Amino acid sequence: MRCALLVILALLVLQSTGCSWFDQPMFLEYRRPQNVPTDAVLVQLAKGGVWQKCNVASATGKNRCQIFNWKGELLYDEIFLPYDQGPTIEFSDLRIPKYAAAVGPDWVCLENGRILLPESRFEQLKEFLDRTTPKDSPR
Repeated sequence: MRCALLVILALLVLQSTGCSWFDQPMFLEYRRPQNVPTDAVLVQLAKGGVWQKCNVASATGKNRCQIFNWKGELLYDEIFLPYDQGPTIEFSDLRIPKYAAAVGPDWVCLENGRILLPESRFEQLKEFLDRTTPKDSPR
C-alpha cells in the first residue's frame, strides 16, 4: 500500500513539473498521433520508434512509403527503392515488422528481409548500409 502511494505521488510530481510520463517513447503503441495513418506500423528503434507505411503508387507502380517520427512529424513521403536494386516489391510483400535486425529511422525493413531506401537519399544510405550490414544478411 505504501509503495503504491509513493508511485502515485511520484507520477503527480512528474506531471506537475511538465514531464508527461505518457509522452515517453515506451508508450508509443498506445498513442498514435492523429496525422499518422491507421495502417502505419510502429517500428521499434533503440530509443523510441518510427511509424512506417508503404504501398504501391497507382500512377507509377513504384513503392511509396511514409515514415513519421514518434511524435508524428513526417520524415519521408516519397518513392522508395529496393536496397538490393531488384524489382519493385509487390503490395502483398510490403509487410513491415515491429522489430527488424537492420532497423533504422531512414529506411524500411520488410518481413521478407528486403530493405527499401528513399529515392532522394538512395546512394548515401546504400553506401552506409553497404559498410554496416553483414554481407550474408538478406537485403
